[in-house]
Amino acid sequence: MSRRVVALEGCLNFRDLGGYPTRDGRTLRWGWLFRSDALHLLTPADIARLRQEIELGTVIDLRSSAERNGETPGLLHDEPLDFHHIPLFDGEQRGGDRPAPESLGDMYYMLAEFAREPIARVIRVLAESSAPVVYHCAA
Repeated sequence: MSRRVVALEGCLNFRDLGGYPTRDGRTLRWGWLFRSDALHLLTPADIARLRQEIELGTVIDLRSSAERNGETPGLLHDEPLDFHHIPLFDGEQRGGDRPAPESLGDMYYMLAEFAREPIARVIRVLAESSAPVVYHCAA
């Protein structure tokens, strides 16, 4: 299994973003920033791994309020972590006469335009965290 993928029983897509190159030629630090699908089905063993091995300290939930309210919080919410709910899209309508995105790239470009404020909040949380961080959505 790849160093990037963190195998957990209760989610399918938890991965380390370390090693990716930055614009200035350096690379993202391993073991500090993680990306995942929803975390509400994590098992006690998963949580032990995240807390003891990874030393997770901050969780950023990018799901909409509707997505979040449709699921139980799960065992992770019992942990003393720094939780942030920062939905990038929370049911707002796409403005103007802009056509629907034709590709995933178009969708991300539109999201970057549409969700400037929440993206800025995510970056502030990342910059201020003194422990490893995971940000996640539903998928």
